[in-house]
Amino acid sequence: MIKISTTGTQAPIKLLLANMKKASFLLLPLLIMALNTLGQQKPLLDEPLLIALKDGSVIYPETIKPMALPLQKPYLRVDSQYKLPSNEIKYYKDGTSFFYWAEVNEAGEGDLLKVNNKGKVTTYFRNKVSNATADPYGGRAPAAKPDYFQVSNGPIRKISYKNLAPALSGNQASRQKLQEVNRLNMTNKICLVAGGSMWIAGIVHMHKINNNNEAPFIETGLDTKISPLILLGALTLTVPLINKAPVERKLEEAIAIYNK
Repeated sequence: MIKISTTGTQAPIKLLLANMKKASFLLLPLLIMALNTLGQQKPLLDEPLLIALKDGSVIYPETIKPMALPLQKPYLRVDSQYKLPSNEIKYYKDGTSFFYWAEVNEAGEGDLLKVNNKGKVTTYFRNKVSNATADPYGGRAPAAKPDYFQVSNGPIRKISYKNLAPALSGNQASRQKLQEVNRLNMTNKICLVAGGSMWIAGIVHMHKINNNNEAPFIETGLDTKISPLILLGALTLTVPLINKAPVERKLEEAIAIYNK
């Protein structure tokens, strides 16, 4: 029978085990540090609240509230105590969606812009900053239609025929849709001028018929007689109100065609 002696190998084995124990003590702190680092790297989309600043840093607050005080630039109130000026903020997430903060109106007021549709032409909903809101995140509910648009990384502009015409000029179908908008706009202008003129003429006519009993007039059963020009002018002035919805729809259609 062949016997194998292990006496000569016990010392190397003990030495190896001792080295492994020492290595484990050294690796344990490194492992803990790595786990802590991974734990601190929070995915932006998974965070209910975050603020991305223009300098590249990201804040993970517990509460966010947009504020706009009279005669002051708007800001974010963070954790009920800190103030972040709007000009330092790139975007923030309020638990529901991402918002861009831009001063895009002529009054210089802060508008929260919520992305409606992203494409070659990105459209935004407008949330008016309000301090008298019950919304814990501030801002009013977004409008039913997009208010602003942006071509690539260009400036954010108000959705209108004047602004969209040069931006969508490269697409023939979009141009045709905008031409329909232009015709409606021209009709609205004519109706405003004609309706206003008839209204003024009606007031003059009412003065005459109520003082001189001139005809024609509308008998109301009251002491005051009404000129038919007043009613015609009022009906004419309603045309721009009726055309408002078609104009807005055609502007959105022009953008949608361009994005195809």
